[in-house]
Amino acid sequence: MTTYILRRLLELIPTMLGVTILTFALMRLSPGDPVRLMLGPEATEESITAKSVELGYERYVGGVPGTARVLGIERGNYLILHVIPNEQTDFDRERLIRLHVGEAANPLVGRFIEHEDFPVSNVIEARVSQTDVYQIGVDLDVMINRTLVKTNVVTQYFYWLGGVIRGDLGTSITSGRPVTEEIFRRMPATIELALVSMIFAILTGIIVGVLSAVYPRSILDNTSRFIVFVFLAMPSFWLGLELIILFSRNIPLFPPAGRGDPWTPQMVSHLVLPAITLGVSTGAFLCRILRSSMLQVLSMDYVRTARAKGLDSNRVILKHALKNAMIPFVTVAGLSTGALLGGSVIVETVFNWPGVGKLMIDSIRGRDFPVTMGAVLILAFIFVLVNLLVDLLYSVLDPRIRLEGSAK
Repeated sequence: MTTYILRRLLELIPTMLGVTILTFALMRLSPGDPVRLMLGPEATEESITAKSVELGYERYVGGVPGTARVLGIERGNYLILHVIPNEQTDFDRERLIRLHVGEAANPLVGRFIEHEDFPVSNVIEARVSQTDVYQIGVDLDVMINRTLVKTNVVTQYFYWLGGVIRGDLGTSITSGRPVTEEIFRRMPATIELALVSMIFAILTGIIVGVLSAVYPRSILDNTSRFIVFVFLAMPSFWLGLELIILFSRNIPLFPPAGRGDPWTPQMVSHLVLPAITLGVSTGAFLCRILRSSMLQVLSMDYVRTARAKGLDSNRVILKHALKNAMIPFVTVAGLSTGALLGGSVIVETVFNWPGVGKLMIDSIRGRDFPVTMGAVLILAFIFVLVNLLVDLLYSVLDPRIRLEGSAK
């Protein structure tokens, strides 16, 4: 068992690498300059350059060291620096530059004020601390005459992947907080919705699936099969809107949106409609799987033998038949758990549920690419981890199944 688990964990590495490559590529396929889209049309060239360098889209090469003294501060987050020449600089007199502080990007990048004698392409880079920024008279170590070059897509990917390996998914453009903080702040709401929806789907699938299999071709079976097909074909966003109209507007039993205060009766009332919307199609699919599996198990010899020995019908169904019929049911349920996390994107948007799915939609609308990529990566990791747990449950449900490597 231990060998199997370790091998499966190692298999997660290429899977997650594939997810990162696909996610990164999709983000880069969006039209336009991603940094300009992130910062908006009012962003200055200095802030765009600083963010491009921070994200690894561009980098500085060359340059010579120098010294600059803070002379003053202008409105709009600009510093006036007095650059002192030395034997390595290619100008022989002191210069003034305006350095844009922006959103406290580090290093700060600025251009020389006087351009008639000095090419505009020459820039200066200064690494400062928060205290240095507002202290007039402070001397800063700077790099003068640096050249800005664009990095290729492969270099950008490995730059981002290096941050992921270190646990740094970047900083949200919208809020300015770390991406991991933004995601894990929303994760409890998503897990809460997915678990409640999964419980609803499992209970519905077991009850309806067993009854349909025990009474095949009956009115109950035909009715349940028809309802199952209807729910399988019904889009979740449409069902959610209809539930809001029916149970929030026409019959005001449940609130139409929001989460309410966590772990309170108010939260339960907010959870009912989105949980039903998210879980009903999964419950319908699980019902079909269990009905088919139960019909196959009920026709086997050991079930007929148990009934011939006079065992109670409920005991035969629940103890002997249902346990063996649960293996494909558990497989689909496990895969559906990961799908519920991904499918919650639509439902959370419809019900304004403050989870990771809603965060992804907001980040896509706001061109907050670091949050989008981080959210996709974490949801994909949860999905593959759930699949591993499902595989481990096989041997528990059916002792005849032995995971490869566990028998040694």
